[in-house]
This record gives sequence, C-alpha cells and structure tokens, in this order.
Amino acid sequence: MIDRVQAKENARAIMKERLGSAVGADLLSTLFSLVPFAYNIASLGLCTYYIRAVDNERPKAYCIFEGFDNALRAIGLGLWQALFLLLWTVGPALVLAIIGALFHKVTALMIIFYLLAGICALLMFIYKDISYGMAFYVLADMPQMTIRESLRTSIELTKGHIWELFVVRLSFLGWDILNGYTANLLALFWL
Repeated sequence: MIDRVQAKENARAIMKERLGSAVGADLLSTLFSLVPFAYNIASLGLCTYYIRAVDNERPKAYCIFEGFDNALRAIGLGLWQALFLLLWTVGPALVLAIIGALFHKVTALMIIFYLLAGICALLMFIYKDISYGMAFYVLADMPQMTIRESLRTSIELTKGHIWELFVVRLSFLGWDILNGYTANLLALFWL
C-alpha cells in the first residue's frame, strides 16, 4: 500500500534540495511543450530528470535535453498512448451509445444507455490513463525498450495500484485547478 502522505513528504524533501534545477527543468519542459510533438520529448526528458533526482544524483536542468536522444520513441509513445486511450475510451462507450440509439423514440432506457456510455468512457479513460501513466518513466529509465514494452511494463507496474494512484491524483485536483488559473506558473514554482 502506498502511503500517500509519506510519499509527498519524501518528494517535497527531494525537490527542496534541488529547487533551482527543478524549476529550470520544468521551465524548459514547459517551453518545449509549446512546439508540436516536442511535448513528448520534453516529457521524456523531464522523467529522466525526476528519476535522477530520486536516485540522489544531482541532475542539472539541461538533462531534459536527453529526451532528444530518444525523440522518435518519445513521439511514438505519446501517439500510441493517445491512440490506446481513444480506443479504450470510445470503443465501449460507442457500443453502449449504439444500443441506446436502437430505441427509435427518446425513452428513459435510451437516456440511461447514453449516460452509461458517458460514465463508461470517463471510467475507462481514468483507468487506462493511470495504467499507461508510468510509460514515459519506464522509457526514460530503460531507453533500449520498445514503445510497446514500455506500455506493457507501465501496465504491470500499476496493476493492483490503480485505486491508490487515482487517490494520489485526486489529492492534487485542487492544485491542478489553481495551476490552470495561473497559466502553469503554480506548477513551475510550487507543485
């Protein structure tokens, strides 16, 4: 079981020692994410930075440029993640929506199927997004892996921990909302 409070405290302590380079890495990553397809490369580089920080290496902010060493895999991983999330989200919801559309009049049953389709899509998106959430960290840690292997490894790492990881993400919801209002500056300097 993940102790969420302790994990946050550990992360805060690690980042406190490296505040300058962490802000620099986040700033560089944010700037690169403005360029099409560079978002995935910057994400891979940022994962490299965070892995090194946790391993007690003293990473420099410019280590996010190492994402360019594996740029094609980073872009491919981002595209595969997006495709799989789309298929897992739209597929089951589409089936329920089609069943709902079989009713020729607007009935309570039709509305129930449409609501179920929406709920199913949301739940599948959350589940699969968490399942694939470690893929960039896996690729950053083991750059020789293929895209599919990193996705499979991410699924294996998160298996049995989906609820715990969901609660951790949910605990940041308020900060994420505030971050949206500050144009990512809150995440850059605080989160």
